[in-house]
Amino acid sequence: PILKDKEETWQELQWVCQILKQLQARTENMSGGHIHFGANYLDTSEKYWLNFIQLWIIYERIIYRFVFGDKIGPRGRIMEYANPISQKLYKNFFKLRSNNYTVIKENLPVFRNQAINFKNTKGGQFDIMNTIEFSSPNSSINPVVWQNNVNLFGKILMLCKSDRYDKDLINRKLKQYRKQDSSMIFYQEIYLQEALEFCDLVFNNNV
Repeated sequence: PILKDKEETWQELQWVCQILKQLQARTENMSGGHIHFGANYLDTSEKYWLNFIQLWIIYERIIYRFVFGDKIGPRGRIMEYANPISQKLYKNFFKLRSNNYTVIKENLPVFRNQAINFKNTKGGQFDIMNTIEFSSPNSSINPVVWQNNVNLFGKILMLCKSDRYDKDLINRKLKQYRKQDSSMIFYQEIYLQEALEFCDLVFNNNV
């Protein structure tokens, strides 16, 4: 079912994780924690989609490091199932910068084996299968890790529609963007200043 941010949802998540622990489920090596959000939240607004794309290009390495969760690094074969997407987005950025949602949609990379799966984004307001799938997180049987990841991606999407979106900062960082090595070695580093900058941008309170 579609989950909403309410107490019952988080209690259910805790219950499921508890059952998995009792069954001695393991998530150490290979399992991913994919999370779907309704793409209709961004609607067919060129502005909101562009905000989202720019934010991901700039901070992808920070996001990856965060969603390793309670693991110290990426899961095995992550590059086969959830490889970084920022360079693909940057390569298509001239076309993605269009003022036309259809043009943006046509130029999104739609492979399933990348950090964000755009294959299910249909653009319909009421289609429950119209989702943005975040594939980069490691899996976990710790409910706090799941809640952290859901909170992160939810806040990213909310920021893209918010007046708090710092266009000047994003445009400045986009001009400074250089092709980065997308090897997972670099995605395991902690870039402290950028991480703090990202947190100040995305989260609106200390909780």
